[in-house]
Amino acid sequence: MELEAILPITADPWWMLGVFALLLLVFHVLFLKVWKLSRLGWKRVDYFWLGCAALGLLAGATEVRRLLAGNLVEGQRQYVAASYDSIRVQLRLMTGAVVCRQFQRTEFSPHDLEQVQKEYDAVCSFAKQAQQRLSPEPPESVEVLKSMTRPVVGDQLLNDILTEFDLTTREYERIRRLFDDMRVASERSTAETAFAIAAPLLLAFALALRITKVSGEIALEA
Repeated sequence: MELEAILPITADPWWMLGVFALLLLVFHVLFLKVWKLSRLGWKRVDYFWLGCAALGLLAGATEVRRLLAGNLVEGQRQYVAASYDSIRVQLRLMTGAVVCRQFQRTEFSPHDLEQVQKEYDAVCSFAKQAQQRLSPEPPESVEVLKSMTRPVVGDQLLNDILTEFDLTTREYERIRRLFDDMRVASERSTAETAFAIAAPLLLAFALALRITKVSGEIALEA
């Protein structure tokens, strides 16, 4: 299929130049020859061309938002991936020798060594289950991890590790929300697409009407 058959005429500057010239001619004939407007009539014309210009301005602002957000999406995607990797690293630590280990009682062991062992085993099991629930790609939410029952521990090291894990998951969700918002901002809604397509036509209409108004005011002064 030819590209010209896909794109609207508002995407072609030469077509729009032709449309502008045609509108200019039509407006001059209508408002200077057929319907000769009074000074008050030309003042009222301001509402029409300014309204069209305002709609074109809205479409332009939408395009700026979409362009800037689109340029930032890829960078934010990398932040999401890095944050998700941080969760993986945290879980690797929690399933490594620091947590998943067997204590041997010695003369220096605390009296509640069995309780300490249970806490380490519980955190180790929690981390292994969390690893199994992780998806290969960064998900929209880590609710699957947040919904897991968090082990209750008294050991300070385990408490610090679990607190750090909670902070890491919360940070991921914050970064993911920013990414999702930016991705949405980089896209057009149906209404915005219609505005973007119509914007050049609206601006051509506004400019042609404004120039015609100048001609009309000059004619009144003559």
